Amino acid sequence: MSHRLFLSAAALLLAAQHASAQTINLSFTPPAPIVQVGDAVEVQLLVIASGLTAVEFSGLDALLDYDPSYLALLGVDNGLAAEPWLASSFLTDPDGINSSLSDGNALYTALCSPGSPATAPPSGAIVTTFRFLALQETPGTTLSLLPSLGTYGVTEVYDYHTA
Repeated sequence: MSHRLFLSAAALLLAAQHASAQTINLSFTPPAPIVQVGDAVEVQLLVIASGLTAVEFSGLDALLDYDPSYLALLGVDNGLAAEPWLASSFLTDPDGINSSLSDGNALYTALCSPGSPATAPPSGAIVTTFRFLALQETPGTTLSLLPSLGTYGVTEVYDYHTA
């Protein structure tokens, strides 16, 4: 039995209110095009500067949206992360988005250590690897980033230089 996973092609453009007015894009690397039911599916979250120079940022929130009948969120793996995050997880949030990670929505947060900004280069950098379990056969399913969910949940890259 095969399980196909297709990622949404739309990347989010996120203004990180930097003096250069560059934006930081969030994107996914595609997983293997076909996986077996019961296999782990790994998808990397990338930060990519929109201009020719790197942009510093202090952290980010990313709202994941997926079909829980086909994918089960297992967690994150920071082994390939470009930064030594102070926090990189699905933290408790005021909207309760992460009260269940099996409902198809999750709010991922990455935070830098104070005084040590992260960098989004034009070539891209890995933030983390999301790990899912393929649950059942499907001709295709989607993993995407939502711009917002609930009252406070947003997909956003936080500027390091904001006072």
